[in-house]
Amino acid sequence: VDSTITYPLDNRTDTAQLVYFEIESYTVDDLGSMHCTGGRDTVVVWIEPTTNVEASPEVDTICDGDQATITIETTSVPTHPTEFRWRAWAAHEGAVETLPVGWIDNLTVDSTINYPLDNQTDTAQLVYFEIESYTVDNLGNSHCSGGRDTVVVWVEPTTNVDASPEVD
Repeated sequence: VDSTITYPLDNRTDTAQLVYFEIESYTVDDLGSMHCTGGRDTVVVWIEPTTNVEASPEVDTICDGDQATITIETTSVPTHPTEFRWRAWAAHEGAVETLPVGWIDNLTVDSTINYPLDNQTDTAQLVYFEIESYTVDNLGNSHCSGGRDTVVVWVEPTTNVDASPEVD
């Protein structure tokens, strides 16, 4: 007889946890009572934690044309490697040049995001960097999604000097 055991498991720690399912077969008599015990088997299931991500600094201010520098760490200890992906966007579309489109994948533990930001305006602009953690399987495919963190970067404008009179 084939049967499937479906049971929800929730790992509430930062570390992978083991769960053992011990399965025993038996026969049932005409009254529905357990009669004869049979073989036993044990199934071992690893439950991955929901990986976390700590990005720092939480808020930064850089000069126009400088690189945003964001450090990525995790305290999670899954059975599979933890990786990170990130994306960025400006609070005002078109105000900051050269932002990537979509997610940038495959950053590893203790990685640093270094990304130049070019303010196209004469006022400070706000850029958000969202970083997401996930685990990868033995083939490098995304396995379990994790937590997210957001870093806020202010990009100062290039200052202009307008001295007058130009001719005296």
